[in-house]
Amino acid sequence: AIGSAGTGLDGLLQALQGPEQSTASDALDAQALAGALQELAGHLQNADMKATDAMASLQRDFGASLGEPLGRLDEAVGALDFERALQLCNELIGTQTG
Repeated sequence: AIGSAGTGLDGLLQALQGPEQSTASDALDAQALAGALQELAGHLQNADMKATDAMASLQRDFGASLGEPLGRLDEAVGALDFERALQLCNELIGTQTG
């Protein structure tokens, strides 16, 4: 229940904050996103609880731009379904590099 509520609250927070002001280049953002996804994937592969912290950072930094795919990943991490989360994370990595 907490994991599900977190996703909704994050969306509400983003809506209240309004549009983000971009200060970095798109290339830098893409590199940062790729690095964050790779970090999360490593934690998920090792069933490391640090995956929850990495997921929170991803939501904070990229939640507005990734939307629903990141929401599904957040739900899987919140449910501690690391196998499913790793699959979703790898899909996101594939869409970002392809």
